[in-house]
Amino acid sequence: MRPGWALALTLLLMLALPATALAIGLDGNFDDWNGQPNIPDPVGDGPTNNTDLTAFYWTMGAGEDSVYFMFERTSANGPVHFAVDIDCNNNGSFGDAEDRRVIAFYQPANNEGPVFVSVQNGQGGSITGFSGNWGETKRQGGSRAELGVSFADLGIDGHLPVNMVAMAGQNAGLGNTDSSPDGGTITWTPIPVLGWVILGAGMLAIIGIVWYRRGRFTWGATSSSAS
Repeated sequence: MRPGWALALTLLLMLALPATALAIGLDGNFDDWNGQPNIPDPVGDGPTNNTDLTAFYWTMGAGEDSVYFMFERTSANGPVHFAVDIDCNNNGSFGDAEDRRVIAFYQPANNEGPVFVSVQNGQGGSITGFSGNWGETKRQGGSRAELGVSFADLGIDGHLPVNMVAMAGQNAGLGNTDSSPDGGTITWTPIPVLGWVILGAGMLAIIGIVWYRRGRFTWGATSSSAS
């Protein structure tokens, strides 16, 4: 394979990977979270088994301006309030009106895993609420729940960094919680899938220009030799 074609193939594979990895479906099936950005939390540091957070996952929605979250705790079947605080204006505070708190009340049953979501601003004002069967059932272990929130409801824009902290608590007030990461925040810059497409188009254009110039140089050199 020519070096140019190898470079182009590598680029196409790089562009295909983000789009594939971002295909999250809210269906209570968690296989699509494999390979997504995540941060583990130590087992056993939560106040109770129900609120012992063991992992927090996040990613962009494929082809849409949404953020998806997935919370995982130790295997327990009791109710829990998962939450993520988002410093939307990236000023080091989570208590501004521009900031967001997403609370997901999850109480698994034998045959379903209902999740009730509330989106609030940093001062406790209600933004929106919704629900779905997005968690494991008791029979599946009752440890994982997922949800998605639009950029509009979060008040964020793509390509701008935000800081996040995930939590698990026994009540909506989230007192005596297990947080992740411990003693810090997660800094993340959402990049919509369109951003990868634009980046790829630019890189392919550069490759095309290089090939064209190399071809003209080679053809010119060949013509000179022939004459």
